[in-house]
Amino acid sequence: MEDCRIVFIAPIHVSCADRPEWRGLVRKFEERVQSEWDAVLRTPNTGIYNGLMLSFINAFLDSEGVGHITGHYVEYRHYLAQRNSRGVLDLGIKPIGVSGLVTITTATSSHVLFGKRADSVTQYPGYWELMPSGGIDDCFVEPQGLIDYVAKIRQEFEEETGLLADVIHGVRGFTLLLDEAENVYDIGCEIAIEGVAPMALQERMKAEEYCEHLLILEEDLDSFVKAVAPEMVPTSVCLVKAWKQWKLNRDS
Repeated sequence: MEDCRIVFIAPIHVSCADRPEWRGLVRKFEERVQSEWDAVLRTPNTGIYNGLMLSFINAFLDSEGVGHITGHYVEYRHYLAQRNSRGVLDLGIKPIGVSGLVTITTATSSHVLFGKRADSVTQYPGYWELMPSGGIDDCFVEPQGLIDYVAKIRQEFEEETGLLADVIHGVRGFTLLLDEAENVYDIGCEIAIEGVAPMALQERMKAEEYCEHLLILEEDLDSFVKAVAPEMVPTSVCLVKAWKQWKLNRDS
């Protein structure tokens, strides 16, 4: 079975909601959660902090084919305690993040951007992945609870490439993915850059998280993914598949 699957391919709207039952649940396990967190803080050089993260509640497609995703915000320490318990402590936390697929298109070519994760990162060191990606902070919540995930992916683009987001022509959310091994959801976004020389952009890229950036011609994308699939982050393999299907649906 594949680690990651496509939940749906559709335009994406994201919102957050309150879950009153959540407060009672975390109070019940607060002592254990705090004990786990204190142990982490005693570990030197973790660089960890207790921010808020978006957790999945539900998702559905409406009658017009638009995907609606609802989540609620939880403290990272609660997620860490759940993850470290290896299934014993189930707080129902299913993180929602954003993952981008950068396309650089000119009059004569179209490239897709990949990064090779540095050996110093904790997850998938040395693996190839699409970029950028990240969790959705609560500062991106707008009035009425809507979440501006596009602003988040633009921020991640700047941090992970070293480029300014003003080179981006447009961002479109087009799919929801589920990493079933990690129980993590990702909103897939196409980040389109047009009319800029691909190699000139590549030369300007820099980020501590990646030891290498690589531009793959769109016509070579399938062969590249097939060749490096054992050393590619599963979410990225799934995102390429969803992107190709989304383009096929859009162009048909």
